[in-house]
Amino acid sequence: MKFAILDVETTGLNPVTDRVIELGIVFMDDGEIVGRENFIFNPERKLSSKIKQLTGLTDDVLEDAPFFEVFAEQIAYLTRDRIVVGHHVSFDYAFLRNEMKLSGVRFSRNTLCTAELSRYLFPQATSHSLAAATRRAGIINKRPHRAMPDAMATSELLRFMLLKLPEGFVKALYRNQKLSTTIPEHLKQFVREKLPESTGIYYFVGRNGKPIYIGKAMNLRSRVLSHFRGEGNSLRILSLGARIKEIKYLITGNESLATLIEDHEIRHYWPELNQAQKQPTKRFGIVYYQDQEGYWRLGITNGGKQHYMIASFHRYYLASDQVRFLADRYQLDPTKCGLFKPENISKETHNRNFTNLIRDLQNKTIEAYFNEGRETDERSYILIINGQYKGYGFIPSGQHVTGEKLVENLVLQRSSITTETIILKLKEEREPDFTEELSVIQA
Repeated sequence: MKFAILDVETTGLNPVTDRVIELGIVFMDDGEIVGRENFIFNPERKLSSKIKQLTGLTDDVLEDAPFFEVFAEQIAYLTRDRIVVGHHVSFDYAFLRNEMKLSGVRFSRNTLCTAELSRYLFPQATSHSLAAATRRAGIINKRPHRAMPDAMATSELLRFMLLKLPEGFVKALYRNQKLSTTIPEHLKQFVREKLPESTGIYYFVGRNGKPIYIGKAMNLRSRVLSHFRGEGNSLRILSLGARIKEIKYLITGNESLATLIEDHEIRHYWPELNQAQKQPTKRFGIVYYQDQEGYWRLGITNGGKQHYMIASFHRYYLASDQVRFLADRYQLDPTKCGLFKPENISKETHNRNFTNLIRDLQNKTIEAYFNEGRETDERSYILIINGQYKGYGFIPSGQHVTGEKLVENLVLQRSSITTETIILKLKEEREPDFTEELSVIQA
């Protein structure tokens, strides 16, 4: 079989609004590498500092590079009659399709995802990132986050996986892959006519009305179609095709929100084909209480509610960081907060400052992060109250924002170890778009 194993580096995560800055392609025929091509493109915009740091590419280098459209037809020609392979290929393919569309070149290829093959071959693995998958295969990638090294690593990973798969496995996936033969008859019209090419969540609903699989996608239609082409772990979904009564979806407008909602929905419904979130999780709560000597104390508990709960986290270090923050902010005696940093703070001062902390806990600090909405005249937001993720909502782009309005439109969500990771990363990247202190609020 002929493959075009590729990787793209981009200006961001949105295939519609962001651009490709580098493309690496490795050509493989029947398991042997027969060629390579590497392209660098001018994205017609400045790179963010994060992308510069990640890739090592600079604005000066890209300024002198050609535009994508210069090589669009050549890339289409080079990949003709080949299956496009990538690690999380839907990401690379969505960007490539959009660049081709902007260049006026028709482009449609069959795809194969090595991340999904990894899930199929190693279902118990906790991570299927390119780094984790190549590490399992003993493959060394000396320069991650550059297109050609990542494409080469993916090609070696594909070769490793092909040796582990049953003979003829991949050919069987594509033997009958046309839309008319791969999608169950009762779902064809919906997939053809109603499933949008938007970012969001999709649900494969069983005959009992409950989801048997929930996923997220930058392009809902493309992602659902990839399942019915049998890519990687989608073989499990194909085997249950007759049990899928209907497909539902929820448009989110951006990937960050899709990731948060996907996690909540999986933990709510526990679909039989979703495995990643089905792990027992602990909760670490920050509590306050008064000891026998009359000191008010902060502590961290593992389990149910005890004393007066301030906040809870799924990682101990996050709870510990919050205790340290509160002790510093309110000038509390660290030794009365489980911290080993004695300071000359009297009992009277400590308790007085602790009273201020308790008083402030009656108020609510609202933080909101805005992002793209479902329509051009709408914004989405995720809401954090007193450091805890509470949910999401949508508001008109021109609407005046208040904390009470954000809470009023809030769709409550369950916090988890996954959401904490996403929120932590978001806070590291940028400040909240909206902050407000309210004394009385329903949260």
